[in-house]
Amino acid sequence: MTEIFYIYFQLLIFLVIFQFPLNKSILKKIGYIENNYFNILIYNILIQSFTYLIISFVNLDFQIYFYFQIFIGFIYLIFNFLNFFKDSKKIIFNDISMILIFLLFNLILFTYVALNLKLEWDALAHWLQKAQVFYQNGVYADIKNVSFSYYPHFGTFLWGFFWKNSFLQLEYFGRLILPFLYLSGILFCISNLFKNKSYLLKIIILLLILRLSLDYYLFGGYQDYYLFVELLIFSKIFYDYQKQKHSNFYFILLLLNSVLILWTKQEGFFYNIILSLLFFVFCNKNYK
Repeated sequence: MTEIFYIYFQLLIFLVIFQFPLNKSILKKIGYIENNYFNILIYNILIQSFTYLIISFVNLDFQIYFYFQIFIGFIYLIFNFLNFFKDSKKIIFNDISMILIFLLFNLILFTYVALNLKLEWDALAHWLQKAQVFYQNGVYADIKNVSFSYYPHFGTFLWGFFWKNSFLQLEYFGRLILPFLYLSGILFCISNLFKNKSYLLKIIILLLILRLSLDYYLFGGYQDYYLFVELLIFSKIFYDYQKQKHSNFYFILLLLNSVLILWTKQEGFFYNIILSLLFFVFCNKNYK
């Protein structure tokens, strides 16, 4: 029973951590209007993930940084909750409805990961070794002694970081971040591209995408869903970038996302070449 409680409590931890550094008030000040819950969540995930990548290279106590995130996240959570009901009833209903669906599917996938503890072949061969280095508060330089040390390490850092900072310090707690990011990326796209559609249609689209893309096997320690989410986010932000006449804000997000793609899997290098070429073709001349 204790383990079940902490599995679902881990979802709350993720929600708290990704409350900052942006919220609706800050985005309005920089002139950004379309700031539904999943937009803000994804932007914070990108910024926080880039920060995770940076600290993976430096000698920093990961637990201290984790507690710092929780502290700041709770402050943002209280502030965001107090300002949440200032929006119209329609916006509040749409946000709450999709958030509830998001939470429900997270709980389902968290439960699956907890009930299926088997690590698959690639995870055991090399990804787990990197995660263990970061679990032991190691840094990027320390992975030179593990198998396939030349593979990018961003996903394994998240694995080791949340494994280390879970209440029970069980290995699979570190992998719970994967379904959380997977669902966040999908709902980020659905909530924006179909924002004027009915609630029922959004659920149908979500179920269809999950049916086409959900592979439980990949939750066994693979890194593919990290790359999937990053490419999904890049596509949607690039669309917004074109729509908003080359916003500096979107340019920064695209840049952060591109760096994360490079450090997630080796294939990310080739994806980044393709995405960069597309960007250079369509971008503002000032960014070339």
